[in-house]
Amino acid sequence: MLIHYFTLLKIAESLQKLKGSKIIEVYSQDKDSSVLTFYNGSEIFNLKYSGLANFECIFLLDSAKKKANAINLLQNIYGETLINIETFENNRILKFEFSYSHIYFLFFGKSKNNLIYTNKKDIILFALNDNKSLQGTKFEVPSIGLKNFFELPKETEIIKALSNCEINLGKYYSKEFLLRNNIIPTQSIAEFSEAEISKIYADAKEFKNSILKNDTFYILENNDNKILFSLIALHDYSKIRYESSDLNYLIHRTYSIRLSQHKFNSLYTRLFQISKNNLDRSLKRLNDSKNIEKVKNLSNQYKNYGELLISTMLPNQNGKDEIEVIDYEGNTVIVPLDKKLNIIENANKYFNKYKDLRRKIEMSDNQQQDFELRYIEANEIFDELQKISNLKDLNLHLKKYNHFYKKFMETKDKEISEKFRKFEIDSGWTVYVGKNSENNDELTFRFAKPQDYWFHIRGASGSHTVLKGNQNITPPKDIIKKAASIAAYYSSQRNAKYVPVAFTQRKYVRKPKGANPGAVSVSKEEVVMVEPGLPKGEPIE
Repeated sequence: MLIHYFTLLKIAESLQKLKGSKIIEVYSQDKDSSVLTFYNGSEIFNLKYSGLANFECIFLLDSAKKKANAINLLQNIYGETLINIETFENNRILKFEFSYSHIYFLFFGKSKNNLIYTNKKDIILFALNDNKSLQGTKFEVPSIGLKNFFELPKETEIIKALSNCEINLGKYYSKEFLLRNNIIPTQSIAEFSEAEISKIYADAKEFKNSILKNDTFYILENNDNKILFSLIALHDYSKIRYESSDLNYLIHRTYSIRLSQHKFNSLYTRLFQISKNNLDRSLKRLNDSKNIEKVKNLSNQYKNYGELLISTMLPNQNGKDEIEVIDYEGNTVIVPLDKKLNIIENANKYFNKYKDLRRKIEMSDNQQQDFELRYIEANEIFDELQKISNLKDLNLHLKKYNHFYKKFMETKDKEISEKFRKFEIDSGWTVYVGKNSENNDELTFRFAKPQDYWFHIRGASGSHTVLKGNQNITPPKDIIKKAASIAAYYSSQRNAKYVPVAFTQRKYVRKPKGANPGAVSVSKEEVVMVEPGLPKGEPIE
């Protein structure tokens, strides 16, 4: 809802006070985001733009502290006056018109978000995302093409009709409208009479106007603890977390809460896996140490077998898989044999097994107390972690057990960096590239999951490349192209203009029996033409 068209209209209204101000600085210190600083002669305003996927928004900051690693942007625009702030009907774009240039803020979702800086003729001078391919082209506001409500197919569900027609309510406001009017969302247009449909349309337009007239805004929460910013109260999000007429404050607050939740989920998932693995490993070691009696009995049996074989004084028994011998108490014992070995060699084999198990027993006796202590600590860490539900407590937990987590986190990161090159090409999408034939195989067949995407230069030698992201989302075309460009860059065709790169899901890649390291067969693939390059510069690791 932060990038809903109605929200952008309200944001545009709230930012009108910036008109007449001069832009004095633009910088970026976070991925896919920037801060624009304005000065009106007496007051400084800091405008935050975030194009980070799932965190798209724009708002005024109460204060901004520029970090040491911040990158200065758009220095040619410094000193220009903001003349106008413009929106486009039903389009998620804000346009800032300056004395000699324009800045467009695009809120199209995922990788299509962007900040675009143009001259007066809308020739792109810089783009925060995908600058290499956009620079020098003409920016044009895309047509939205929302359909007329009365021209939609009769089988269309009423909630989808209201969401996608020219009224442009979207799914949340559409559902709220229908709930308030006791209309079932899944009913089709055909289930209503012409008079009923006309009334629904008229009432929906009035509902839209009431939303836009509202001057109290909300941060809401549903029963699943999901946070939502809204211009009105909603039935499905019944808990009001914050309520205010300060739109920028609430958008900033929503952004911060959701970003904190994202950081919490990412860190929690990693710590959970580490602590759970450690607990399982500690429990196994402890159980193994407690089951040492079985090992002791087995070691004694091996020793007995060896002594009985030595004492038999029988000729070589090559080719037999067992032998009957009489023990010291007159009992018949069947001793298994290795057919390839003679009696003495079989006896020595049992003595060696006995010695190996005795070392294990001695080690276990010395370490059992240590295993118990380790299991207690592992259980304590895992139990405490499961009770944590916010980022502050999670960071305190990480600090408390830093001695434990650090060794696992550093080891894992080091292993990945030593074997593969790593690129964060967009929010939620990471590319890994093999460094040699051996770890090409490891990258593809051990590190990659079946649903990950796999890339390789077509018809030439090159590194295996794997794209990881949300397993439930198909990578957008621009993400595919960025990953393919990296694969092309790390190939023998690096200096070519455009090259073909094959890509497919990892599950369609096989290792032929007896094939050389790095050699694979692919049962299903697509091909994309790209220019070799590194979209985000050098690898992270």
